Amino acid sequence: MNCVALVYIVEISPPDSRGQICGLFPLFQLIGPIVSMISSRSVANQQDGWRILIALPVLPSLIVLLTLVFIPDSPLWLIANKTPM
Repeated sequence: MNCVALVYIVEISPPDSRGQICGLFPLFQLIGPIVSMISSRSVANQQDGWRILIALPVLPSLIVLLTLVFIPDSPLWLIANKTPM
């Protein structure tokens, strides 16, 4: 899945900033688990900490789900389906 996301990012990025945008992708893959570990450690000793840990991923998931409708089609997909760009 990560390779597919990176290929999509490469396809829709403007050529002049493609390197910078693609460089941010592995950085965010590194930051995500660190933030996850910090948040889980901070609520681990609370009374209902496990409920908070289950509820925390809901917000990013909702953001991704709501923004999916605004993601443009890949140029390669448009060419393969003979759709005008």
